[in-house]
Amino acid sequence: MKILLRVLDRIARTKILGRDRPYGAFFLLVGIPWYGLFTAFLIEHRRWVTMNVVELIFFYLALTSLWVGMAMIRRYYFPLLEAFKKTEPTSTLRLPEDFRTLVIGEREADTIVGLWTLVVMGAYLIDFPYIRATVGIAQGYVAYYVTLLGVLLMGAITGVGFLVALNTGRLVKNACGQCKFVIHIYDVDDIGGLSAVGTLAIGSTLTLATGTLYIPALLTSVKAVGRVHFAPIYVVIGIFSTLILLSFTYPNYVVHKRMQAIATRDLERLSRSLSSLSEKILSGTADKENLTTYDATRTYYLDYKSVRLYPFDLRIILELIPTVLLPVIWAVLQVILPRIM
Repeated sequence: MKILLRVLDRIARTKILGRDRPYGAFFLLVGIPWYGLFTAFLIEHRRWVTMNVVELIFFYLALTSLWVGMAMIRRYYFPLLEAFKKTEPTSTLRLPEDFRTLVIGEREADTIVGLWTLVVMGAYLIDFPYIRATVGIAQGYVAYYVTLLGVLLMGAITGVGFLVALNTGRLVKNACGQCKFVIHIYDVDDIGGLSAVGTLAIGSTLTLATGTLYIPALLTSVKAVGRVHFAPIYVVIGIFSTLILLSFTYPNYVVHKRMQAIATRDLERLSRSLSSLSEKILSGTADKENLTTYDATRTYYLDYKSVRLYPFDLRIILELIPTVLLPVIWAVLQVILPRIM
């Protein structure tokens, strides 16, 4: 993982026209070479004659996931995770100096990504006859080995996507259980200063969702050999959508439960303080300082009650909905587009 992340960061730091454009760098240095290799194969073997426009779009879309997936992985591990790790005095989560105690270890991460990559490679080799029927790649040709490299990258990228989702879940769970947790009711994000959690969660969800870009090409390969109603494929799509949703909802649910517990404790303390001050005011024993304290405490209590205890806002929700629906959208388009084009 260390080597992969170092390479991705180096690519992202490549300046485009003198400026830092990470997505542009991944498109130029990763996307264009793969688009070029696939286009050269189509031209050399005249596959563009036998493949319709929709199939071509779907296979180019699968290639798009290579550079987009790399860009999203780099975005998660550097801007998002680095921002989350800041332990400023005013931060909501007071994280420890040794951040590694909260996340998945390097050896465990390498094992997860490695095993998943092997699964993907095995599935490709088993399903090779169907892929050959669609694209026309034969063993022994250069295109075959280039495709193997592409599948290897696909396995690694989707494996890191799953790793990112697991990492965020473990990080948030451990942080909520082990670290000091404070709700800043007047934070500018209007959600107690916890927008960083929602941002990290949607970042991991988007990283995982890049794997859905392979779905149209996968369904096209299945259809090419007459297995249109290949049920397991649609089961996988359903599971993938569920995992994408869980990758966002689980860390946010953990934080919500922690926020609820803290808010309940704090509001009960404030309520007791207000009750005590009210008794003094009603009995006529309250002084000017008691009256001022009562007004300030009451205002703080009402403001605290109005704080939303979910660490995400409308913007994040609007990003989540289409992300969760992506696998379903690709499956529907795979059926509809061939009929209208």
